[in-house]
Amino acid sequence: MSKITNVLLLVDGLPGEALTPWLEEIGQWRHFERRFPLASLEATALPPLWYGGDRPLTGGMALGALNNLELDPYLAFLRRLPWDEHGRAVQLAVKEQDADGFRLYPIYPLERAAPDPERERALATMKSYFGELVVTDFELPELPAGPLEPLDEACLRYLATRGYRFSPERT
Repeated sequence: MSKITNVLLLVDGLPGEALTPWLEEIGQWRHFERRFPLASLEATALPPLWYGGDRPLTGGMALGALNNLELDPYLAFLRRLPWDEHGRAVQLAVKEQDADGFRLYPIYPLERAAPDPERERALATMKSYFGELVVTDFELPELPAGPLEPLDEACLRYLATRGYRFSPERT
């Protein structure tokens, strides 16, 4: 079954052709043998200023409609790229197929993260359950066998969004 995720990569200070090498590297990333390339809004195949306005963009923007993207590994990959080489802000706007709107994820620097109360509460609950093995939501350990009583409903819902599946006897 297809699940489309729309993404818009926003890179402050890397307009036009300066973004090309970054997009080539992003396009080479594989997850389960699939690639997830993005296209620049200023690709040479497009007419100049096609996006509106009367001036060129001052930051790089690239987009893609990505099929069956697992967001957490993709975010982890993007955050490992050497964005500090150009020292500007990098963000990823994401609209998952069933979501009501876009979410903005910081890529570089990470301290610009907008708080997500449900995520923070779920991580705190998981840390108390798993101990300090849980650092981030894309580094979750294997769930132990048996009931998951300590995990509340919001935490289970959040885990489900990260790809975990639970049988009724475990919840």
